[in-house]
Amino acid sequence: MELREVEELMMSVGYGAEFPAHFTNYEEDWLEGEFHLTEKGCNPLGICHGAISYGFADTLAAALSVASEAPCVTADSSLYYLREIRPGKVDGKAYFVKRGRKFNVIESEVYQGGKLCLKSTFTMAVIETPKVE
Repeated sequence: MELREVEELMMSVGYGAEFPAHFTNYEEDWLEGEFHLTEKGCNPLGICHGAISYGFADTLAAALSVASEAPCVTADSSLYYLREIRPGKVDGKAYFVKRGRKFNVIESEVYQGGKLCLKSTFTMAVIETPKVE
């Protein structure tokens, strides 16, 4: 699936519609993206809410899998919050650790100002999607 198609699909509903990301680069084994964090996605301290940064990392992992023709859902994840994220531009990268027929393992990293803020590993369950005729 083309990167623009993946972006249109994923940003049309749910989390993606509320906190849209833009996918900037894609190769066979990795994908990069960005989003603009506003106060809407922050906790009362003005720091990015953990669910928002988790959602961005998860979105990158899912987009990489979908772009690689493997529709998926998150089966498991492990996440490390390393540094606070403030309103502004947020960058991220996802890359395959292992590709499988039933599961993909993907690592995602989230950066702000060139500094690593979050590192995660996602196990993505590859699913069959119904064919539309």
